[in-house]
Amino acid sequence: PAGSVILNTDFTVVNTLNMVKGNIVLNTHNLILGIDGGGNVGVLNHTDGTIVGSGKFIRWFTGAAEGPLAAAGLFPVGSATVYRPLYISIPTGVAAGTVAVEYHDAAGTTQVSPSIPDGGATDIAARKNFSWEISDPTAPPLNLNPVDYPALGSGTFNITAVGTNPGAVADVADLRLMLTSSVVGSEGTNGGTTTIPQVNRTVTTSAQLFNTFFIGSIDPSSTALPITLLSFTASAVNGSVRLDWETTSEINNDHF
Repeated sequence: PAGSVILNTDFTVVNTLNMVKGNIVLNTHNLILGIDGGGNVGVLNHTDGTIVGSGKFIRWFTGAAEGPLAAAGLFPVGSATVYRPLYISIPTGVAAGTVAVEYHDAAGTTQVSPSIPDGGATDIAARKNFSWEISDPTAPPLNLNPVDYPALGSGTFNITAVGTNPGAVADVADLRLMLTSSVVGSEGTNGGTTTIPQVNRTVTTSAQLFNTFFIGSIDPSSTALPITLLSFTASAVNGSVRLDWETTSEINNDHF
């Protein structure tokens, strides 16, 4: 696409990656920032643009404690049309290492049945179909040399997923980061807005961190309908209510 950088091989940025305009298209390749966990973790300066396409963005962490929404933990991923970054922060220091992230774009909402308990009385009833895959670069399919690219040491991590334009959301407090049909760790305090929600989760081990995360909701009524309505009217007829509607698309619905 015009204004984009398209990778034709795996590429490593040793020092500074400046993203000021346009996208980086991975094109099934991997983009690596930094070369070690000491003084060469690399710096990401992000003003605009998105890392898109099949492939992984791999970056080094020093392992030092880092707060939420920090540039040092930013993965500026998304699709060609929507920016959906992921942040990883470290409340307490861990061993230096690397983390890989890939965004998977998908439209629509999946109802979760049975619902998934999360945080006591709250159950996740639906999830969006787009996701963020967080992985260990030394594990398959990447299989990077663990001497050169060790995985980030185990510890407690905060994950913030920014679900820009996620569809119908009534309240950001209803949203949860979840796996396909389960949860790990504990819910955090969400931020942002209903159109750009920041959904937070705390995990306590690398095994919990290295997963594929979706945005779920404890409120099934706040999820998008499986149909697109062109019109919907109600009128009184002989003491009853008559409903008339017209749709422009119907996806994954049985009947109504």
